[in-house]
Amino acid sequence: MPTVLTLVEPHLAYLSAAAAAHGSSRQRAVLGAMLARASATVAPPTTYEAGLYILAGGDSAARVAVAPVTWLHDYGARATADCWRADPAHVRLGSGRDTGVVFGTALALDMREAATFAVDIAAALEWPPRKLVAPVADRWYLHDMAWPQIDTATPVEVGQSGFSEALPRGAAAADLRRALSEVQMLLSDHPLNLERVRRGLPAVNSLWFWGGGRGPDPGTGIRCSRLFGEDPFLGGLGLMVEEEMRPLPSPSDEEFWANCRGETLMALSPNVAFAGPGEKAAALERLVCWLAEARRRLLTGRLSELRLADALGRNFCWRRFDPLRIWRRTIPPLGRQQ
Repeated sequence: MPTVLTLVEPHLAYLSAAAAAHGSSRQRAVLGAMLARASATVAPPTTYEAGLYILAGGDSAARVAVAPVTWLHDYGARATADCWRADPAHVRLGSGRDTGVVFGTALALDMREAATFAVDIAAALEWPPRKLVAPVADRWYLHDMAWPQIDTATPVEVGQSGFSEALPRGAAAADLRRALSEVQMLLSDHPLNLERVRRGLPAVNSLWFWGGGRGPDPGTGIRCSRLFGEDPFLGGLGLMVEEEMRPLPSPSDEEFWANCRGETLMALSPNVAFAGPGEKAAALERLVCWLAEARRRLLTGRLSELRLADALGRNFCWRRFDPLRIWRRTIPPLGRQQ
């Protein structure tokens, strides 16, 4: 059976540019030599989650709703009805329009605050108990909400386009937009937000509904035999086929390489903006270390194939002796920066 390792780095474009601009000579050498000798393909732009599903061996023609998959990761069991992500957000306002959106760990929410917000929102909107749940401080869900199957932007896309521009349009999205407006009015003067502002933290002044639908049937989905990383969507994909996502090992971990059989997928970085220079530097070094070690394992025959992708459409591939090719091609633009 061929042994294939797929490295997924959503910030590949940014890290490649950073290495060229101010990386070490070693980092520039490893990235330059490997990318110049790879077979490269470009697929139509997609969301990170859709790209990750395809890279893990999922059906490229299938539509997989994100919320039921991350629900499976967070709860360890399938959602019993349609569910939507309802992630907390801070929308920065200026001159009468939104100028930016803060999601995730940048909100610095704790579980007490998340639970209080969820209970108060559900009570005010007369939703049943457990309709809005927060298993993780910055990852919430609306359960048993059968809104139409409409395309909604991911938080990453919202951060790029702005909150107002990313809102779903049309008659099918009317109920979703109405619920969003009601939530925003409720949160505008919520006591917890007044307390957070006094502490210098961003107010949670909105939710973002996205990724809704019903999950795939158990046992369907992906073909990768081993998954590594921290991404909740990847973790849910693994549980669909009873495969547990594991923490990232060190590139020099001999136990990892000894057990590397079939197809392995490794998400090197979370698909969120870097918090600062330290995270960027660590991500670049991690990418270079994995490429250097995987190159060595490829040349010794331990790997049959090495793949590097950003899950956004750009893919690089090497087989055993590709890193030794004499010819070098021009490295194409890597696409979207952070």
